[in-house]
Amino acid sequence: NPTNENFICYLLEHPLESLLVVVNYASYWGQCFVRIPDRAWLEGTIEFRDKLSHERLVRSASDLLERGLFLDCAEWQTHIFSVEHS
Repeated sequence: NPTNENFICYLLEHPLESLLVVVNYASYWGQCFVRIPDRAWLEGTIEFRDKLSHERLVRSASDLLERGLFLDCAEWQTHIFSVEHS
């Protein structure tokens, strides 16, 4: 699926909070797998809470390391996920 080429993704890490910013920078729907860098906090279960829509995604760290975070986004859709592990 070539629509993954239209995504801009960035992981911002701060001692108080990690944020994953994702933008579908296209005028049509798109899908992508966001690859999460192998970090020390990437273990157990990871929760992504979107600060813009209050959407909540929970994924296993092993799945994120193996495949990435799958997103199916509308045109120009933006997510700012707070990343928390448990």
